[in-house]
Amino acid sequence: MAAMRRLQTRFTPAMAALAAGWLVAATPAFGQDTPSGSDPFQQGRVYLEADEIVDDPDLGAYVARGNVEARYGGRILRAQEVRYYESEKRIEAVGGITILEEDGTVTFADEASLTDDLKQGFIQGFAARLANDGKLAASYVIRRDDKTELRRAFYTVCDSCEEEKGVAGRPTWRLRARRVVQDQEEQMIYYRDAVLEIKGVPVLYAPFFAHADPSAPRRSGLLLPALGESTRTGTFYEQPYYWAISPHQDLTLAPRIMSDANPLVSYEHRKRFFSGSTIIQGSLTHEQEFDDDGLKFGEDKYRGHIFGEGLFAITDDWRWGFGVERVSDDLYFRRYEIDDQDKRRGLFSRSNNRLLSQLFVTGQDEDFYASAAGFVVQGLRAGDEDDQFPLVLPYSEIRRVLRPPVLGGRIEARGSTAFLDRKEGSDSRRVTLEADWRRRFVSDAGVVTEPFALVRADIYDVSDVPLTGGGEADDVFTRELGYFGADLSWPLGRQAGAFDVILEPIASVVIAPYGGNDTRIPNEDSLAFDLDEANLFSPNRSPGYDIWEDGPRATVGGRATARWGEAGGEASLFLGQSYRAEDAINFSSSSGLDDDQSDIVGAARFAWDSSKFVTARFRLDESDMDVERLDVGAGMDFGRAELRGKYLKFNESLASGRPKEELSLWAGLEFTRHWGAYYQTTRDLELDETRTAVVGLVFDDECSRLELIYKRDGTRDRAIGSGDSFRIQFTLATIGSFGQGR
Repeated sequence: MAAMRRLQTRFTPAMAALAAGWLVAATPAFGQDTPSGSDPFQQGRVYLEADEIVDDPDLGAYVARGNVEARYGGRILRAQEVRYYESEKRIEAVGGITILEEDGTVTFADEASLTDDLKQGFIQGFAARLANDGKLAASYVIRRDDKTELRRAFYTVCDSCEEEKGVAGRPTWRLRARRVVQDQEEQMIYYRDAVLEIKGVPVLYAPFFAHADPSAPRRSGLLLPALGESTRTGTFYEQPYYWAISPHQDLTLAPRIMSDANPLVSYEHRKRFFSGSTIIQGSLTHEQEFDDDGLKFGEDKYRGHIFGEGLFAITDDWRWGFGVERVSDDLYFRRYEIDDQDKRRGLFSRSNNRLLSQLFVTGQDEDFYASAAGFVVQGLRAGDEDDQFPLVLPYSEIRRVLRPPVLGGRIEARGSTAFLDRKEGSDSRRVTLEADWRRRFVSDAGVVTEPFALVRADIYDVSDVPLTGGGEADDVFTRELGYFGADLSWPLGRQAGAFDVILEPIASVVIAPYGGNDTRIPNEDSLAFDLDEANLFSPNRSPGYDIWEDGPRATVGGRATARWGEAGGEASLFLGQSYRAEDAINFSSSSGLDDDQSDIVGAARFAWDSSKFVTARFRLDESDMDVERLDVGAGMDFGRAELRGKYLKFNESLASGRPKEELSLWAGLEFTRHWGAYYQTTRDLELDETRTAVVGLVFDDECSRLELIYKRDGTRDRAIGSGDSFRIQFTLATIGSFGQGR
């Protein structure tokens, strides 16, 4: 036993070195170093187990034979035989060598010989299954100081296809190279004679290329390119370059070369600060304008766009931020097919084809919210004049929730300001103070009663506001507003066989004086309004402050719902209408509220289960039941086939520049386990025109995705009409996407 303990004690450091550092030598592109401060030689935290451990004088080595297992930390080394040549400071392992890592990585080898400091060595018959499901293999691996070299190596994350006639199939793709060198000092990996194989067929060859070690911090270098074809700009190639400026800052530059237009450079700069972060992106080119056929006209000058956003913490409850959106030309995004202009940047969303730049500060806790902002709009629609858009500064709101002990319920006290100044047109400045009280009661019979009341005061300062009878208003004035009322509902539920049925009648009464809509007040915040089930029971259905809904009114409606089955079957219907003592002269005819009886609004849903459903939202004219607005959506999923659709219909006054009747469809079909296709279209039924159409052919498996995408843009806007484009997008898991572009 004494000899055994002596041999084990002297042998343990070698086993520890092998177990703790094997992956460094064995998996160069995905290697890990032994954690600092965990030297097994010094700490002796290695467990060694074998059928036999001997001091073999003939070999001049300590030998562990038979089911050798060495454990160090979370690593486990297994082999049939391990030898330690003390005089040569060398370790050898033979026979079914396996290394298991805590992260799931498994390394295999036939034979290995390493110095005990792991700086020199040789591994034959190397293979590894990595934590990201990657597979790495090489005929042999050579370790020299801080460099590791693999010969005849390949890497893939694909599973091999099923065997056919006793022969294993080839993976969807793999990256093969004659020689791969990992330089740990430079934290780079270099390839010689690299080939990308698809189903065993070579498709791309590079005599030399390099990239950063995945275990290293971010490194600068080329990203995967984008390639495509467009009728407006011709064939294009975009090659992004990533620059890691610092650990908290980077820049991506993406020059795009086009056959029918001058080059364009896109950029994205990201930076993190102690209290927040910023993202600035955009593009720049020097070119004339051109139409959808590529015909150039106008001045040759610099053109581009910039999008930016930032958000910073002031305290735990307060933030400030900004959003920037500017472009040189109205049709710039369509000419160069830039698709990321619809994202919200900042506190406020913008409307379609208009850009919004803003600066804001917000604060919020459990019972308090405040915001202050300034913003300016750039119009991209035909007929937009930027001088007629206001500079809004400040636009602010403050809300505090109070729970009074006398009245009960809750009071929300609010303050608001909106200052609008134009280069051309009217100016207005508004300050508002209001208090809104509401309380909820539930009777023993289940009747829910919610009384409410509101008082409000506005101060207006207006300039150059056109008056109905002629002339312009330049004045400072006030108005006082208020209402009180109650909402009532009585949910009734019962079970009828396999169905759960819920009936809920709803009513609301509002008492308010007439008046309050001064002709000197310009309507800045209530231009777009559409009555629906979401706002039918609101005490004041005006969406903003400038228009006030006056006079007494009552609203009635009801909702019926039935649910059945474990699959989630459901049918529901909502109907409602509002009644007034007099016509609402302050609302337009398109709102549905201008008469003493509002339009009838409703919503319906029918679902067989979560994947098969039909929904509808509608508004019917109260006098002749004509459809004022109809929104129908449907979805059907049949396993290999899937269909989604939406139908929209608006009356003339509601359309306001958009199609009065529109149909959108998306359909997908799986041909086989991996192959499928999809079709997406949006069609203007009034004009009998297809606005957009996209056809895609898709291959998808566990390690890759290939898309062949054809798109037709049929929308005409001034010089830009219909256009076609074709793009190939190929994504390799863990590697990246070719053809994705910006």
